[in-house]
Amino acid sequence: GAFANRFIPKGGLVAPAPLIHIGNYNSMKVFHPKDGEGFGKLIPDRDGPFSFQLLMNYCFGHDQSTLLLCPYGLLTAFINHSHENPNTRIVWAKEMRHPDWKEKSIDEWEGERHAGLQIDFVALRDIEEDE
Repeated sequence: GAFANRFIPKGGLVAPAPLIHIGNYNSMKVFHPKDGEGFGKLIPDRDGPFSFQLLMNYCFGHDQSTLLLCPYGLLTAFINHSHENPNTRIVWAKEMRHPDWKEKSIDEWEGERHAGLQIDFVALRDIEEDE
């Protein structure tokens, strides 16, 4: 896990996290290989079993949408997110590159190749240094 290198008061910013957007989670599928028509090459077996990229474990999605929002930032994956004793919550950042995207259809901005949305990890309680 991550440890605080300073005291963070309740409501204080623990870390910002820009969001990589993936318009269709199906692009994260990993197919098992099969022989490529006897030419000695392996090709994806799109009719066989598949799994998903490990990145999916760190993304936010909804079962009624194909959109994935994947936070990236310095050590944000290591922030304590215990469901029994959480010390942070996630909120939309007050400042981000494209706040208007939150109100638009995914189709209007999924092709953009830069982060436009951002979340913040905010302290639910005082977090002591080294905690």
